[in-house]
Amino acid sequence: MILRELSARSVSLRISAVRAVEFVNRIDDRGDLVAIERKHLAHEYLAGMRRLDADIETVRIRIRDAVVARVQRRVRCVVPAR
Repeated sequence: MILRELSARSVSLRISAVRAVEFVNRIDDRGDLVAIERKHLAHEYLAGMRRLDADIETVRIRIRDAVVARVQRRVRCVVPAR
């Protein structure tokens, strides 16, 4: 949503950081102080998107590891002792 506000062109509401960088890099800011500032703000926003993307990936890994650990615990409990 913020990228929509920072650009004269439209952008999808669901966009990855990689696609957002491509979008922002296509903004023409030659000789226009307002466009330069918009592009600067967009790059700051993109830094936040990258951090959030990294956080999401970290959470996915933690969830995967927790599920694997839980399944392994269950398997140990089901296997009869000898």
